[in-house]
Amino acid sequence: MNVIWITATLLSRGLLAVAETEKCPDMPIHRITPGANVSVRCPNTTGAEVKFELWKDKCKVGSVTRKQNQTETEGAVDFRDQDQNTTARFVLSQVDRNSTGIFACNAERLYPPPYLKSPGVENMVVVNELPQVRACPLEKPTEAWIWAALGVAAAYSLIMTGIAVGLWHYLKNKQNIQHDYMNMKPKAVRKKQGVQHPVRTGRY
Repeated sequence: MNVIWITATLLSRGLLAVAETEKCPDMPIHRITPGANVSVRCPNTTGAEVKFELWKDKCKVGSVTRKQNQTETEGAVDFRDQDQNTTARFVLSQVDRNSTGIFACNAERLYPPPYLKSPGVENMVVVNELPQVRACPLEKPTEAWIWAALGVAAAYSLIMTGIAVGLWHYLKNKQNIQHDYMNMKPKAVRKKQGVQHPVRTGRY
């Protein structure tokens, strides 16, 4: 049982150490006031057909596909491209408290081959009107995962302890039953010995 508790303790400390070493992702942080504008730059990607996607908190907001001189827009996004080769970006206009989040622009070269996908740099947008915004909003799933792992470790320790205690009681009861059986076992009855007469030899 001591081995089980030691293993559970080491596992718990290891998970806590991992939680302490994890830090907020290294990304640009834009602290702006409500009603202001902020730009989310896209990777420099060239090609006859290029697609740019705007993401917020790992969810797709919209996209823009550029085909030579034509532009196809999906979603309510403001895309600006001053040069066909560089400075492509999405503009967030008139931001409010609901605009707070982590934004990123990903670029895909659809033509000519080969297909190329360029992930953009994540940018955190923080509206000052919302003072309770945390600098690391995406760490909640990690914290939940750590608590779940600790719960599994604790449950495993309890189960193993219960099995060990039950096995100990079983062996102890079995030993007591064998001991009682040996004490209650009747002794073998001695065979009566008759009178032995000496063997006579010769004549009577």
